[in-house]
Amino acid sequence: FFFAPLCSHMVATARALTILDGGMGRCLRAMGAPFCQPEWSAKALIEPEGHRFVEQAHTDFIAAGAEVLTVNSYALVPTHIGLDHFHARARDLAGVAMRCVTAAVAAAPTRICIAGGLPPQMSYRPDLFEKEKMMAIYATLIEAQKAGVDLWLCETLGSVTEAEAAAEALWMAGERVKPVWVSFKLENASREAPEPTLQSGESITAAVEAAVRLGVAAVLFNCSTPEVIAQAVPLAKATIMGAAADVEVGAYANAFVEKMEGDCNATLMAEREFTPEEYAGFAKYPLSPSHRCWG
Repeated sequence: FFFAPLCSHMVATARALTILDGGMGRCLRAMGAPFCQPEWSAKALIEPEGHRFVEQAHTDFIAAGAEVLTVNSYALVPTHIGLDHFHARARDLAGVAMRCVTAAVAAAPTRICIAGGLPPQMSYRPDLFEKEKMMAIYATLIEAQKAGVDLWLCETLGSVTEAEAAAEALWMAGERVKPVWVSFKLENASREAPEPTLQSGESITAAVEAAVRLGVAAVLFNCSTPEVIAQAVPLAKATIMGAAADVEVGAYANAFVEKMEGDCNATLMAEREFTPEEYAGFAKYPLSPSHRCWG
């Protein structure tokens, strides 16, 4: 199954490189699972015939070398499945996602960790973030996942405020013991801002400093091009070293074309073509002795 190695994500530790899984939505689409926008990867949870595809995707990621699987909860938010559907079924659908991942892990030949997934309110739109509404959404998703996960991955966060809200929701749910990873969505660097920033315009330094204050175990960058992530990783490492913090750095890029118009949930976004060899080439620089993380 070619898709998993292409999209595998990695986070480096002082001991080894940990391989995460790949992008569930694109994987399900490639497999022929029930799939459409705006439901994205949630469509395979909504439709009973899609459940086997979700479990198989997890199994294929394990076969490709993944050591951490993320629960398929990314699209279980009102912006993907609708507000009424969320209130009626989100917890049950998150339960389906948990059963799919735990079944794959139970059959795995090696120890696999499960990451509970906390998505953004709306992908790539931190300007539309509404904390009060999102805290209620997070409460539902956390309650449905917390009994079976080993750590939490709060991903595709476009601002520091989003990261703070996700962490606060976890603390409110009593999830202070499990490791928390926060993963930020980046803007492309430009002539006006030669260093990459979060989508909110906040600097990498400000984002990482906030993550350190929150006590997270890892800072990652995702849903961004490999080129801009390669610029962000050294900045993150330098900030962590300056704070003498015990925080790891990781990343997982995507192949989407960065520039988009309108609501990214409304249509399927254009993609770049990467071979596994090309993607591995992007990883070589950040995986040098001083910057050893990539995805």
